[in-house]
Formats: sequence, structure tokens, C-alpha cells
Amino acid sequence: MSVYDILYILLIFSFAMCAVAMWINWFLNRHELALRDWAVALSLALAGCLMAVTARLNTSDPNDMVPLTFFSLLRDLGTSINGLAWFVLWRGVLRFMGRSLPDKKLLFSSWLAIFTLLLAGHPLGLAAAWGVAWISLLISALSLMVLYEILRYGVSGIATWFACAGFSGAALTWGVRAVMSFLDISRPVDTGFDTVVMFGAVITTFACMMSLMLLANQRLIQRLGNLASREKKTGILSRRAFFDFIEPIPGNSADKQKTGAVVILDIDNFAEINDLYGGRSGDQALAHVALMVRQILGRQDLIARNKGGEFILFICDKSAKQAEALLNRLQVLMRQNIIDTARGSFQIKLSIGIAEHRPGEGLSDTVSRAAERLSQEKSRSRGNTSSAVSSKAS
Repeated sequence: MSVYDILYILLIFSFAMCAVAMWINWFLNRHELALRDWAVALSLALAGCLMAVTARLNTSDPNDMVPLTFFSLLRDLGTSINGLAWFVLWRGVLRFMGRSLPDKKLLFSSWLAIFTLLLAGHPLGLAAAWGVAWISLLISALSLMVLYEILRYGVSGIATWFACAGFSGAALTWGVRAVMSFLDISRPVDTGFDTVVMFGAVITTFACMMSLMLLANQRLIQRLGNLASREKKTGILSRRAFFDFIEPIPGNSADKQKTGAVVILDIDNFAEINDLYGGRSGDQALAHVALMVRQILGRQDLIARNKGGEFILFICDKSAKQAEALLNRLQVLMRQNIIDTARGSFQIKLSIGIAEHRPGEGLSDTVSRAAERLSQEKSRSRGNTSSAVSSKAS
């Protein structure tokens, strides 16, 4: 048994271990369907390699595959299944990135085309390098396609760079092997260079698969973090998450000159809404206000649920007067909308307090001033039919 054969068997073990790890990851995170695709791809690669190495070890001359025998057919079948595995891997990457997926019929058609192409080498009198050339070209091309999608993903980090390194290495080594095989179609397929390629395949298999699992787990951690920081009823930030996001602004010496406005919104008579129209109407009111506020805020601005019927906002790079003008738009939107419930309809009225963030001021101090403005606004608006933005925002 040659070094090439030993490395081929090591490659099979690497596929087996990665497949088990990928299946376990998918069972633990079933929402990430890309993990299932990658697990299927690794299982197919494992089956294909087992067929190919079985054919190789049971053939007197592995480089002479011209006669169409059971073992040469087994090798062609295993090689074509390896090609299918890379198609499924690429499809999983597309799913992970949120791209449109190729039809499953295309996968079957691709596998059939590869298998037919390999079988065509027998009547043409071509050696084993014929199959190696085509499958190497396919692996190299699909590695480049996967690499392109990862780079388009636009997320930096060790997992991304690890994936880029792995798929770049696979594209390069298999690409060179394809070129060498096409240039000399009668060459042996287990030369010293082929041995290096097989060693590289063992390394890049671990690198590529581990990096894909890291990307999937990274997304899972991000989703869990989002769930933990979001308020369930409205989908916006919780009060604690709001302060976690904003605290660095006044606390960092480099950020003390940043400007912005803290706003506290309060749904007037929120307790009465719950009493008159039911508890779900209160939830409807909260969700509606959150939706309306998000329509007027910029991408850098933040909104969070404060307490009861209150919301807290941070509007970046706006003075109190600019924030007041923005929130007057919100009041117009609120007057144009009516909430319908089983017990009747109602209109949401808001009281608003604004405090402009002062350079070097702590966030809690800014929030306290906004709360004070809100209290003053509510005192003035008692008995009125509507509420307006405080004209004394500062």
C-alpha cells in the first residue's frame, strides 16, 4: 500500500469525523438547514471515497481503468458521487447565505452528466487520469464558487478567514491537479504531486468543514443574543440592552463630544386601555407604537421598551429641536391610525419628553432630564384631548 493510498484512507476518516460532527450540529440546531446540507454532502463524499478506494485496492493497476469492469464502474460511480457531494456543499452555502437555491433536479442532472462523462472514458481508451482531471476541475470550480459566496457574506472574523483559507487551498491544489491531468491524460494518478494533493485534501477538509460549523455556530450565538436583548411583545430592545448599547457613548473619553437626544415616550392612559379593551389591546398598542417609531428613526438610532407603556429612544446626532420636529411627525402618524379590537376602537395618544445629550454627561443623567420633561408634559396635558411634544425639551 502506497503513501497515496494511506492518505486516501485518512481522507475517508476525515470525511467520517466531519460528517458525524456536522450531523450532531444539525440535530442541536435544526433551524440551520445549511448544516443538514453540509452533513449530507460529507456523507456523500464518504460513500464516494469508500467506493473509489475499494476499486483502487482491488485493481492490479489502478492507473489502467480502460476495461469496463465491476471495479472500474465502482470507481466511476464513487468519483461522480464525490462531485455530487461538492454540489450539495455549494447548495448548502447558498442556503446559509440566503441566496436562491438551484433546483434539486439540477443536482441529479449534474451527477448524471459527471457519471456519463466518466463512463465515456472507457470506450475512448482513456486512462484513470481522465476521471481525475474532470473531478479535480469540478472540485476546484465549486471551491471557488463557495469562496465567492463567503466573501460576499461580508462578515469578518476567524471563522470567515479560516473558511477562505480552506476553500482557497482546495481550489488551488485541485485546480493544478486538473490542469496536469488534462495536459497528460495518460499520467499516473498517484505520483508524488498527487500524494501532496491528497495530503492537502485531508487538511482542507478539516479546515473547510470546521470553518462552516464555526460560521453556523457564530450565527446561532448572534441569534440567541438578539433574542436575549429583545423585548418579546414588540421585538425592540429591552431597557437593559438599550443601556448596554448606549453607555459607551458618554462613558468613553473619545466619544464625549458625540451629540444626540434621549426621548421618553409614554402611551397616555395605558392602564385604562388594558382595562377597557382587554390585555391584548395593550400589547397591540405597544407593538403599534414601536412600528410607528421605527418608521421615523434613522439606522443608527435606537428604540427600547422602558416600562409599562413607556419607550426610550436615542436619536443620534440630533439636537433637542431637531428631535422635537421628528417626533411631531410621529404624532401626526399616531393621529392617522386607529386600533381596532373586539371591544371597540381607540386612538393612541403620546406624551413625550426630550433631553439633549450634553458632552461629557452620563447617560443616566440625560435620561433623568428626559423623564423630568415627560413628567412636566403629562402634567400640562392632563384633561386635554391630545398630547404634544414638550416645547421645553433641552
